[in-house]
Amino acid sequence: MQISYNGERRELNLCNQRSTTKTDNEGEYQLSGIVPGQYYVAFSTKQCVEPPSYYPGVNDPATASLVSLSPGREQVIDFRLSNRLTYSVRFKLSPTPISQPGGRALLRVSRHSSNGIEAIDMEPVTFGSLKIQPDSTYQIPNLLPGEYEVTLTADQASASRVRFPVTFVDRDVDVGSVTVPPPVTLAGVFTAAPSATIPAAHGVRGITLIATDLRIPPQLFRVSMLASGDGKFSFNALPQGRYRVVANGLPSNSYIASVRYGQADITDGILEISGVPSGPLNVVFDAPAGMIEGVATDAAGRPVSFCQIVLIPPQKRRSNRDLFKVESADQNGHFSIRDVPVGDYAILAFQELQPETYMNSDFLKSVESRAVPVSVTRGGTAMANVRVVPASK
Repeated sequence: MQISYNGERRELNLCNQRSTTKTDNEGEYQLSGIVPGQYYVAFSTKQCVEPPSYYPGVNDPATASLVSLSPGREQVIDFRLSNRLTYSVRFKLSPTPISQPGGRALLRVSRHSSNGIEAIDMEPVTFGSLKIQPDSTYQIPNLLPGEYEVTLTADQASASRVRFPVTFVDRDVDVGSVTVPPPVTLAGVFTAAPSATIPAAHGVRGITLIATDLRIPPQLFRVSMLASGDGKFSFNALPQGRYRVVANGLPSNSYIASVRYGQADITDGILEISGVPSGPLNVVFDAPAGMIEGVATDAAGRPVSFCQIVLIPPQKRRSNRDLFKVESADQNGHFSIRDVPVGDYAILAFQELQPETYMNSDFLKSVESRAVPVSVTRGGTAMANVRVVPASK
């Protein structure tokens, strides 16, 4: 396993690993075809059902030992599984169940490591599969001592979700009644800026809200709504929480100029709904956008084929994930990045890069000295040649 990045979060996801295997009758195992690098090795008797142990026999990734794999060499890792005490959490939902009869709800449990890594040990499970106690409480078993966050996400039919923290020390925990906030209605409008060279009615426009306050993959909770001919849209029965606002189907060569929630400018921020919405959601796009072209080269100045090119916004705007853009160079190392909002950026190129690693501030600090600054103007084309960061960096 290797750490993956989800924005500023560092995650070890046992249930999203390609290099897995089972032991034979003698307890022996073999993993092959692994790309050289440093890895965590995890062992579990019931993968994605019970939390694993990490090499050399610890429960917390913070105290685990990394295993270094070199090209063409075999590494022998012996491991002894020991008996572990696990605990359970009980809770009761109020005022109503999070999923109505016939509905579908997912549960995700994430464990907080002492070094800031989130260990995602269990796959999301259907809420209905949880054990129901005689007093109508629900129970999640097989949890190791530590700090967790429990997330329950319902389907859009019931439009409810809730999350709560829980800490285990040496006994089971009953958190009592957990309140499910009622859903709300959020209205808004999608318009073109007065300076836009493209009519507001041009193209299909829609808005997607992606939950950011849940420790679940984004695809597990996102809601989308198409705008009508006059640009208006409405989200009905929307769960309260924090969302990232994403515009869909923007006209070519355009970009989002501003997003306002009531009187608040959230263009580079988060839509936070707590209680009755404080106002409409107003999304404004502008055109024309800018473009960046260049060539990616190695240390000797030779073009690097098919490397990844990443556009990094300035520090003060990095909370806006849509300002990060990723493109691939062609066979000659040439790249172009289109539909770029006006502003100052930095360009980086990589031979290898895990998804969303570039959004992590610690990672960016380690490579920012290699970045090439570039300024994008309205309707202009900026040139920026960049040296590729080697795979070993």
